[in-house]
Amino acid sequence: MINAKSVKFKNLFSVGNTFQEFDLKENSNLLVVGKSGHGKSTIIDAITFALFGRTYKDLNKGQLINSINKKNLVVEFEFNEYKVIRGISPNLFEIYKDGELIPQTGDVRDYQKNLEKNILNMNYKSFTQVVVLGSAAFMPFMKLQAAHRREVIEDLLDLHVFSKMSLLLKSKNDINKAELADINIKVQSLKSSIKTMNEMIEEQSINSNEEIQSIIAARDIKRDKTTALNNELKKLVEEEKELLKIKDSFPVSEGEVVDKILALNKKKTAIITKIDILKKTITFIDSNDDCPTCKQDITFEYKASIVEENNKSISELDLKIPKIDTNLTKCNNIFDEIKKSKDDISAIKSNTSVKKTMLNSMITTVEEMNERIDKLKNKVKSEVSTIKLDALKREITLENKKYDKHKRIAENYVNCQKILKDNGIKSVIINKYIPLLNQHINSYLEKFDMFVSFELDSSFNETIKSRHRDKFSYNSFSEGQKKRIDFSILLAMRDIAKMKNSVACNLLIIDELMDGLDVDNVDNLENILSEFDQTNTIIISHSEDIKNRQLFDKTIKAELVKNFTTYEEV
Repeated sequence: MINAKSVKFKNLFSVGNTFQEFDLKENSNLLVVGKSGHGKSTIIDAITFALFGRTYKDLNKGQLINSINKKNLVVEFEFNEYKVIRGISPNLFEIYKDGELIPQTGDVRDYQKNLEKNILNMNYKSFTQVVVLGSAAFMPFMKLQAAHRREVIEDLLDLHVFSKMSLLLKSKNDINKAELADINIKVQSLKSSIKTMNEMIEEQSINSNEEIQSIIAARDIKRDKTTALNNELKKLVEEEKELLKIKDSFPVSEGEVVDKILALNKKKTAIITKIDILKKTITFIDSNDDCPTCKQDITFEYKASIVEENNKSISELDLKIPKIDTNLTKCNNIFDEIKKSKDDISAIKSNTSVKKTMLNSMITTVEEMNERIDKLKNKVKSEVSTIKLDALKREITLENKKYDKHKRIAENYVNCQKILKDNGIKSVIINKYIPLLNQHINSYLEKFDMFVSFELDSSFNETIKSRHRDKFSYNSFSEGQKKRIDFSILLAMRDIAKMKNSVACNLLIIDELMDGLDVDNVDNLENILSEFDQTNTIIISHSEDIKNRQLFDKTIKAELVKNFTTYEEV
């Protein structure tokens, strides 16, 4: 049951930036009066907006904000251990329990659904049928379509749990159907596999043996080639050893030979250069009688001595060149032998590497062939012994058992669906409470001095009979009589709600509907409301004449002061 404690709001319609608060804890009858447009019904919109995020007057959210301040609309509604805070500009929606914020686990729609289904146990339609009666949005129960009447009664009797169960059952049933379809597909696939396997066993037992013989023949050829390559590699290893011995037998290294050749060439070049200089000097002496530098005469004796000395040096130098050439020839021969030895070793190593790669490849191929032969032998053996075929048969047996199990589950779901349909368990519960509801409706009709027999059937169609047992329909009555019927149904549903503790609330708000009742029926309603206990009744009226009635414990007047609504007790 919703036990309202308080509601406060600001920047809602003509209410300004100062919170206006109403204490809803007292079990009293409150009258709110005021001129049209002064904000006397704003309390209804405040509670409706806080709980359902929509207005009682069916306006868009932008029209709720105070047109002067244009921001910071906030409504706080406290009930039981909960507080709901909702606002616009900025947007705000928070639910607190015992002072702690309940976090949003999904989007705003999920948060709202949790509030209605798990906390309020009431939706907007039930709220406007059981808690609020107003001219702006109230749709009398009798004017609702049969489907909407059912929704109100289901909420009243807390039957939405069966709707949840039906949705959950539908989801499980869909999953079960999908699993059945998957199992059926698998069974058909297994049947096809078994048929194919039977055909293959006979054919492959022959083909596999032929393939094995073919692979063995190819493998033996590869083995022969492997043996030949092994022999070639052994020869190459021996040849490499011999060449290494020859290389190691040289008295000098390749680097030393190269250094010696370079040194000999350098020495030979120097001798040739020196001989050339000596010859040029002889030619110069023979060709000149005067010294070009000091201009003195060159005597014959001096010329003869210089020429003789240079010729002697040339002769000595000429004798050295053949010796150098001989040494160069020896060194070049040694270098060529060393180089040839190195090239031979390198060629053998390259050839060895290639042959090793070929050998490894052949060994791998032979191993793969052996594996292939083993697999084929095992395959033949397994197929002949029907191991795979037996496994498939065992698997199809298991799948058939699964199918039978899910089939039984599907049958149970069908039975459950029948129970959860509107003509199932819901109908049983509704049929149990309909007579009680009719009893309370007729009781209130008598209190309104309307002596007719009113009866709703399980399809929520009404039968109204007069004392003379004449049948009438709801639309046969005058507007005043219809209001008495509407009030009687509303009050009867509140009684049932309290019994069920489903959509019960300690609030009853009547907005300007009493203004349409004549004096006698206002007296009747006053007597009825005075009998209510644990109920905070708020009557909203534009007529101040009603405030003198003994029914009301307090009267608050809504008034526009400088374009902002204020509430004062009068």
